[in-house]
Amino acid sequence: MQAEGGEPTLLVHPQDAQAFGVKDGARVRIRSQHGAVVRRARVSEAPIPGTVVLEGTWWEAPAPDGKGINWLTGEHLTDLGAGSTFHSNPVRLEPLP
Repeated sequence: MQAEGGEPTLLVHPQDAQAFGVKDGARVRIRSQHGAVVRRARVSEAPIPGTVVLEGTWWEAPAPDGKGINWLTGEHLTDLGAGSTFHSNPVRLEPLP
């Protein structure tokens, strides 16, 4: 955990951060059609606009809400190759007070 920074962080492009009212270092709720999790946002040029990135593989314990990122994913498989959909999930960001 310490090697990755103590807790999982969500990379958000500056354009998206501005559009959703997300501040660097603030906690945000990430919501998909399957569920929601809370993570700390890091505003960065790393992801392309319209995409957020959660790097690393984290257990649920170090997450601010105790939930793993799989709360955002469904159990369905892709239509091409019947693979997992965990790398591609539409989400919305909600800044937390």
